Amino acid sequence: MLLSKISLKNFRNHIDTSIDLAPGLNIIYGSNGQGKSNFVESIYLLAIGKTSRSSIDQELVNYEINSGDNCSIKAIGSDGPILFNIEFELKPDTKNLDSNMNDYKSYKYKKILKINGAKVSLNSFVGVFNVVMFEANDLMLIFGSPILRRRFLDILISQTDIQYLKALQRYNQVIKNRNRILKNISLKNSSYNELKFWTDKLIEDGSMIMYSRHKIIHNLFYRTNILYDQLSIENEKLEIIYHPNLRYPNDIDLKNQLISKSDYEKLIFESIERKKNDELKLGTSLVGPHRDDLDIKLSGFNISNYASRGQIRSIVLALKLAEAEIISEIKESDPVIILDDVMSEMDSNRRRLVLELINNYDQVLITVPDRKLLDQPNLKYSKLFNVNKGKINIL
Repeated sequence: MLLSKISLKNFRNHIDTSIDLAPGLNIIYGSNGQGKSNFVESIYLLAIGKTSRSSIDQELVNYEINSGDNCSIKAIGSDGPILFNIEFELKPDTKNLDSNMNDYKSYKYKKILKINGAKVSLNSFVGVFNVVMFEANDLMLIFGSPILRRRFLDILISQTDIQYLKALQRYNQVIKNRNRILKNISLKNSSYNELKFWTDKLIEDGSMIMYSRHKIIHNLFYRTNILYDQLSIENEKLEIIYHPNLRYPNDIDLKNQLISKSDYEKLIFESIERKKNDELKLGTSLVGPHRDDLDIKLSGFNISNYASRGQIRSIVLALKLAEAEIISEIKESDPVIILDDVMSEMDSNRRRLVLELINNYDQVLITVPDRKLLDQPNLKYSKLFNVNKGKINIL
């Protein structure tokens, strides 16, 4: 899988950018703040319909030059012999435009997703084009909150399983409704029958999400270990253990044992029963995959407290490369690999190992502040780009 052409309009500091990408290695270099990360972020948006850097779509729009205009990303790609056009667009809500020309940042934008010219839902958009991106902020997978680790799993599985994405969307709505009912019961504005309806829905979709996460983590654990051994000079044992927000019997070993969806249904039900009084008191759902986490350990120790920054970088990179392997296996097509400004913190030997590991993917994009960081013997790249003030030039 690869992109052959991409065009950006009013996206962050890219006012009007259009370039042709090549199969193989594409190197994008330029000083910090010139638009390298913005450019690769646009490619990531074409894969999952959302950005990893902001929760507010308006922040993607450049207001400085073409105020009130559309923001768009359009690309031509291919998956083997199959060609596709893919588009992401933010269009201002013209029905509620204010005559005050200085107020564009307050406008609401409508997100429009298209495949081959036809508007599609997010469900139909995600998975058409696959990307795995590693950026400096991904170290927060280790240091950050559990929501970041859940998001990592959700993006991986959603790119390969549309039913998971649908279940996840339903589940998020179920939790909102169930929490509303829990609050209303204490105010005597809702009944226990209403709560049972949403509890049944939580168990139905929650068990599917937990089972899918547990299953992918088994695969992820196996592959990440192999990759980490290649990236690390130490002989250390890496562990990745699924930690669902459930009480389960001591004879269930989630590290080595994959339990069924029906097992998860039973465990969720039992855990909710144990915590129902606390849920009513707090007015929120205390059980379910929205409270899952991953335990990542190195030689038996929690890596956020034990590992060095270099070790953590290698672990996260191994996780990302394992994600790419899983997508390749399930989709029978390579995802596009993006390494965004992560080479500068690696020594030359580590950079060489990384380049060897990604060498066989259909298309790779690497951003660096200085092209000398990729001065490796026998390094073959397809195209070299320079980014300066939101403009990209081919060298």
